Amino acid sequence: TRVAREPSGAVVARVDGVPIGVGDVANAARRLELAPELALARLEEELLLLAEGERRGVPEGTFDEVARRRAEVRALMLAVEEETPVPPLDEAALRQAFEASGGVVTPERRGTTHVALLGEPGDAGEGPSEAALAAARALQAEVLAGTLGWDALVRELEEAGERARFRGVPAEVRRFDPFARGETTIPAAYRAAVHGELDASGLLAEPLLVGSVALVVRVDPVIPAERVDFAGFVAAREEVAHDNAVSVALQRLVAELAVGRVALEDDAVAAALADDGPLAPLTVPPGGP
Repeated sequence: TRVAREPSGAVVARVDGVPIGVGDVANAARRLELAPELALARLEEELLLLAEGERRGVPEGTFDEVARRRAEVRALMLAVEEETPVPPLDEAALRQAFEASGGVVTPERRGTTHVALLGEPGDAGEGPSEAALAAARALQAEVLAGTLGWDALVRELEEAGERARFRGVPAEVRRFDPFARGETTIPAAYRAAVHGELDASGLLAEPLLVGSVALVVRVDPVIPAERVDFAGFVAAREEVAHDNAVSVALQRLVAELAVGRVALEDDAVAAALADDGPLAPLTVPPGGP
């Protein structure tokens, strides 16, 4: 039997009579980095799955209450996973996809390393200074010619810290992961770099100009591409198909369990989400929309 729980703040919903408070939603929104509406739905799902896990039961053990509850939910999710068959896949379509991809199951993920040549804005008030732009072009030319090693240069600049210079121009090393959470705007040059073909140097064709800074950019594989044979390709596709099927099965189970058991306090929800409500600051999740 579930232990009665005290809601945090005004009650916004109940699942089988168990209250969910506005503070519970706020905490979940921050912890899971979700908008409040999605955080509330997640809390409702957790209570429904917890009740179903208790109904099915798990072996008695030395768990404390929180660990026991989590074990019940995990046991339920594992049971759903085991009960869900792998959807049938078309072999001809798989072979065609395998040949088209070259056996890649995990694409190469790329990041970028910049050497930023810093300077005051140019005479016209826009763009990098002539010295910063000249230093960036000289750096790029030397790396391409093989007379300057990129890795050694980056290491030297990082060790120098605030004293770092290249051709007398202040310089610093920056790293950028276009796939990182929260990166919502990727300049066209980056977009081309993380998706396009590159020569052996990995350098963008020209320095990238951003405000008063000239950037020499090299694209690096963060995670190399993973290639497999046809059997491995089929296994990977089956795993993805099974994961998707399990997700759908869990969503269906939650929807079935929710019938007649979830009660929203509409007025309380509206008040919490109002412009001056406690959940308003969380409407846009951390990291951007």
